[in-house]
Amino acid sequence: MINKTREWSALEAHAERLSTAPLANLMTEKHRFDHYSIDAPHWLLDFSRQRVDKESLAALIELAKVAKLEEQIQALFGGKAVNTSENRPALHTALRDPNTEHKKITETLSHMEQFCHEVFTHKLKGVNGQPITDIVNIGIGGSDLGPRFTTEALSHFAKKKVRCHFISNIDPSDLSLKLKDLNPGGILFIVSSKSFNTQETLINAQMAKDWLTHMTASDNCVDYQFVAVTANTEKAKAFGINEAHIFPTWDFVGGRFSLWSAVGLPIALSIGFKNFKQLLLGAHEMDQHFLNTPFENNLPVMTALLNIWQRNFQGINNQAIIPYSTYLERFVPYLQQLVMESCGKSVSRDGETLAFGAGPIIWGGVGSDSQHAFHQHLHQSHERSMIDFIGFRQSLNPTYTQQTLLFANMIAQADALALGRDIKSADNHPHRVMPGNRSSNLLLADKLTPESLGALIALYEHQVFTQSAIWGINPFDQFGVELGKTLANDYFKALESDKTSKIGAIEWFKSKS
Repeated sequence: MINKTREWSALEAHAERLSTAPLANLMTEKHRFDHYSIDAPHWLLDFSRQRVDKESLAALIELAKVAKLEEQIQALFGGKAVNTSENRPALHTALRDPNTEHKKITETLSHMEQFCHEVFTHKLKGVNGQPITDIVNIGIGGSDLGPRFTTEALSHFAKKKVRCHFISNIDPSDLSLKLKDLNPGGILFIVSSKSFNTQETLINAQMAKDWLTHMTASDNCVDYQFVAVTANTEKAKAFGINEAHIFPTWDFVGGRFSLWSAVGLPIALSIGFKNFKQLLLGAHEMDQHFLNTPFENNLPVMTALLNIWQRNFQGINNQAIIPYSTYLERFVPYLQQLVMESCGKSVSRDGETLAFGAGPIIWGGVGSDSQHAFHQHLHQSHERSMIDFIGFRQSLNPTYTQQTLLFANMIAQADALALGRDIKSADNHPHRVMPGNRSSNLLLADKLTPESLGALIALYEHQVFTQSAIWGINPFDQFGVELGKTLANDYFKALESDKTSKIGAIEWFKSKS
């Protein structure tokens, strides 16, 4: 296990050595920004506010080498079975490779492009002859969080011909609230489920089907106004979906890595297929950077190593993601699945219990709103957080000074966390003292575009892979979600039964029904 290596022990010694080194002193190093920043496709990483020096960075890179990170990256891109527990490759990078030789992928992209054209040109119409005006995606987990985040993040680039909506929760209010103001004759429902057996998705799809049948007074509406994204074609057809409207998914792409596939159809329908291809291109550019760049200048590798440095050698178990962009408001929920479902493990690939913590808790929110919500905790709480600030030089909706002020606020927060304020500067008022020495990263881009967003998402995907490779865990399974699903089925039967349950909450629910 990695914590038994000399390289791990060396990092423990570096952490002890730097534990009393004030960040303020480290930050005075001449040319520190130049030495502690990395330029990658579309993004610059400034990690000059991290409690690291040249020796500790070199030791982190040695840890990556002893973990055979380079071999594991080659295995990922080479289509090896890196999903070891399920003996499958993870080919999400092939989905955005313009030179991919996977015929299934290229055929699906062509099908998506043609389908988008049919919607935009009104060749595809509802059962009563009305043009499609609204897309309603029904899915959950990776079939919802990725497409929903990306569609909202790129709403500036949205085509005006269609609006996108997302239904995921089994709470009946989710579906009811989304549909109540829509024109039934102009809705296209996308049912996104790899197995076409996901309980929440299938129940919502059936409710949507019943609603649409009633509202259009047509038993044939599903043939016109439903699409499926699934690996289970037969089950989708049995639901009534036209085979020409079924888009494939595959076992070699996990749900949380699937927005680049037909799962991303809502994205393409929102921003247009040309912009969707730019999204793929940005991700591919980050893929190539990750694959071909030495570790010391490799953005995904270095952000992962800095996370491991803070998680395992500074005892920080949570990570705040703070994008200074309203468009990235849903980035945190997306990353919660990507990071916590991938890295929320306590057992190694070999089945051994880990002797150290792995994935952090992901939380956060949009700045500058976050400054008036939880930054108090970041500055003065006993608990420390890993922090990624994400910012842009240019706004998509420019005014004279607002973007400059927004950027100033972000830099100010990073420096205030690092430098703090001592008792003298606080006028001897202890409640105004800021301890400082709180590290953060700045991830900076010129502007939010489909390409830069694609690169940002791919950056975090590869960061997850790198961390998992070094910790020795499998980021591509999620057995932790299974037990609750099994119990929910049993409890549903108990709630519907006349028999008395030993579970108090079940009896309470039944007594109030």
